[in-house]
Amino acid sequence: MTIASLSGFTVTVAGNILALTAPIVLMPLMTYLKPENYDFEKFKELQQIDDRGFASDSAQVIASAEEKTVAKLHKSAKYAAELLRVVVSVQMIYYIITICQYGLVVYCIVMVY
Repeated sequence: MTIASLSGFTVTVAGNILALTAPIVLMPLMTYLKPENYDFEKFKELQQIDDRGFASDSAQVIASAEEKTVAKLHKSAKYAAELLRVVVSVQMIYYIITICQYGLVVYCIVMVY
């Protein structure tokens, strides 16, 4: 067994197939032989901690995760709107330049004939 023999196409494909299919066989087998018996109802008991009470200054309020997400979404929407305005402006400039170029070509053809 050498590096050259392990880097061949057939060996590489066999390793990838084994890596992809082994969990399909092993996970159900391991689960059947030694189940974990985890109580998934504990997830329903989890609550998000509200950390607004820890702000040292009353004017400075620490936002909750939901408020932070909403703020990020609003900020992203503003960036998206500005980007859309820029893209539309550049596209309009491109169309105007293209129309002017075609108009110049037509003008030159008319002047030649």
